[in-house]
Amino acid sequence: MDQKNFIVAIVLSVLIIVGWQYAFPPAKPPVNQQTASTPNGTPQAPTGQPGAPGTQGTVQPGAPAIQPAQIVSRTEALARSPRVTFDTPELIGSINLKGARIDDVRLAKYRVTVDPKSDPVPVLSPVGSEHPYYAEFGWSPADPSIKVPGPDTLWTADRTTVAPGKPARLTWDNGQGLIFALDVSLDEFFMFDVKQSVENKSDKPVTLYPWSLVVRYGEPPAEGIYILHEGPYGVFNGSLKEFGYSDFKDNKQQKISTTGGWVGITDKYWMATLVPDQKQKVDVTLKQTGAGKELKYQIDY
Repeated sequence: MDQKNFIVAIVLSVLIIVGWQYAFPPAKPPVNQQTASTPNGTPQAPTGQPGAPGTQGTVQPGAPAIQPAQIVSRTEALARSPRVTFDTPELIGSINLKGARIDDVRLAKYRVTVDPKSDPVPVLSPVGSEHPYYAEFGWSPADPSIKVPGPDTLWTADRTTVAPGKPARLTWDNGQGLIFALDVSLDEFFMFDVKQSVENKSDKPVTLYPWSLVVRYGEPPAEGIYILHEGPYGVFNGSLKEFGYSDFKDNKQQKISTTGGWVGITDKYWMATLVPDQKQKVDVTLKQTGAGKELKYQIDY
């Protein structure tokens, strides 16, 4: 009898969820009236992209840089800069040596359609493609005269591929006695580990503030499932906090100090997350910048 009641409960739960979505279907996203088109009908990409502070002494991550004027295919966007590639049982993709961005991550076991020969599902995508979405790591200087790497910096890699147990080191010399380094490793599942370091060969001390960020262009269409969160969220000081995209309208932002936890952006199935040192206090910012074609969301610490 208990087993029958359990089965009936499951069936009723499914009917409630299906009935709710049938009775209250998600609203269709409005047509973006600000989208411009090229002569061949291809929408133009945003004219600015968030990135690392450059050499102007910016102390907050996310300074604008120039984005290519036209959206191109993913393949063409990836071919615009040198890359360090990876190919594991779970992930396929590459790291952009221009800006040291993790901006090409595809899921090896999942396809965009039911056709097993269709493309792998993309999670992160490069600037120039239709929906840029990437992770970036950098520093802000206390002294504005100190040059730090930015979105256009071309890094040097010690290997052409990164694989589990075989990390890659990216380096950049600022010409002022500082050598910046990112040691990027990848496990056999989905986790990247990025270690930031700086070697100071100058004759004076230098103060730098390291940061990490994830940027996403545009607001994805919601799947319309009321029991599922989509958007920015994270665990701060042991508590889960969820934010809707509407919480950041008019360039609003959230600032949170936390020890431990993580911050991310999630869709129905996939999530991009930053996980800082769990013993170190960090300052987290979640924000929206721009509007229309230049709308973007950023999480950083």
